[in-house]
Amino acid sequence: MPSHLYVAASSLDLAIGTVVELNRDQHHYLTRVLRLRSGDACDCFDGEGLQFHATLDSSNRAAALTVISIEPREAPSAHRNHLAMALLKGSAMDRAIQLACESGAHDISLFAAQRSNAKLDRKRLVNKQTHWQKIIIGACEQSGRTYLPNFEPDASLEVLIASEANTYVLHMDGGPFNFQIGADRLLLIGPEGGWSKAELSLMESARVQRVSVGATTLRAESTPGAAMAILNYLDRTES
Repeated sequence: MPSHLYVAASSLDLAIGTVVELNRDQHHYLTRVLRLRSGDACDCFDGEGLQFHATLDSSNRAAALTVISIEPREAPSAHRNHLAMALLKGSAMDRAIQLACESGAHDISLFAAQRSNAKLDRKRLVNKQTHWQKIIIGACEQSGRTYLPNFEPDASLEVLIASEANTYVLHMDGGPFNFQIGADRLLLIGPEGGWSKAELSLMESARVQRVSVGATTLRAESTPGAAMAILNYLDRTES
């Protein structure tokens, strides 16, 4: 497995020879999961399009990286795919966020739908946000992304619909993926229990377009990966 480690380097004066101290989780990931040893090379990214290469200096209790080269910063995407997902319970939400990130969503928002089976108070939301951010970082490390997606864990469906053009909602009786090419898009994904009549009425009044990923019914946690795969294919076909 190639190394691809997230290092929040924006606060560092990154240059050849810079030493980056690693925390316990990063140390464990490199030495126990990837089984790197002192002197081995490691590829890193800062979550804002910058990649750099470093060598590992590891002891039993600590680890650091020494920067050996820095790549030009990757340009951001010309347009953005924004996935807004209804809150799901437990590991289903974790899996949905992971798939959305691995499949390339630029922005990920969570909102409480009327039929969401998960309700979070403010304290639990703060704890969950830290947990979900770790999932996002791990998904970017796994998939080779250089940008972390923007993440909003407490969005409002009404505000999302009002603030975005080119808005689409996944629905069983929706039409094909006639997405506008070369434009920002917002894709709404509902809860396991489906959209309420009030939510569908809100979307209809806002002229949100209905689309479908096919004839079968997917779990809400599986839908982000399927939807992003189609979007990625369409974008590549048109580019």
